[in-house]
Parts: sequence; C-alpha cells; structure tokens
Amino acid sequence: MVPRPEVQKELERFICVELHIDGLTPPEIKERSKRYVKLQREILDTFGAPYWAVIENDGKSVVARWEPSPQPTLEEILGFLQKG
Repeated sequence: MVPRPEVQKELERFICVELHIDGLTPPEIKERSKRYVKLQREILDTFGAPYWAVIENDGKSVVARWEPSPQPTLEEILGFLQKG
C-alpha cells in the first residue's frame, strides 16, 4: 500500500488484507496461494493481480472493485478508497 498520509487516513476505515496469488511463494505457502486464487475467483469473478476490492463483513458482498494499472496515481488510489 502507499505510505502517503492521505492514503493512510482513508485506509483507517478498512481492515486490509493481501492475498498473494502469484504462485512465486515458498513451497510451504503454495497451497495457501491456491486457496486464495479460488477465493478470488469465487468472490470477485476474476484472476487479476493486482486487484483491489472492498468486501462487506459477510465476506461475499463486493462494495467496490478495481484492477489498477501497474503504477496507479495517488488520485486513482484515493478515488477507489473513497468509493468504499
């Protein structure tokens, strides 16, 4: 995540979770990575990385979703977080 004060302020409203799905993880974490891929496909119907989503407490209701460019701007990041 971006360590800018503006972004940190917006992130205070969320519980942030990172799911590493790239498969480049150590062997002992590969199974977990496979479960994360399945979870991303089930909930978000995508297999993009990076992919940002705001999901309700029920773990299934998607409030907002975003597949950012490799170098998102500060305005893009803030815009997404403010939608959630």
